[in-house]
Amino acid sequence: MNASPDENAREEVLAAYRAHLQAMADGDTDALDDLLDDGFTLTHITGYQQPKAEWLSQMRAGQFVYHSVIEKNVTVDVQGDAARLVGRIVTEATV
Repeated sequence: MNASPDENAREEVLAAYRAHLQAMADGDTDALDDLLDDGFTLTHITGYQQPKAEWLSQMRAGQFVYHSVIEKNVTVDVQGDAARLVGRIVTEATV
């Protein structure tokens, strides 16, 4: 049985998200820069929404070093040509 177009899109979004998590764990800021839209923000445990450029700059400067990134749960909702992913991760990092 073939997957629906929405299911295929959901799997593609999920694969991109997991590549993002792996790049975080690897400290691969070039991959993160390619994977993430320029409007991407990272919401920290403090509630601070950090812009992509600032976050990557801090990673490159060694101010964020991720030791592990563990996916706890993720939902992906596809509606036509738009997708929304909400994920919760647990990280071990030196900040």
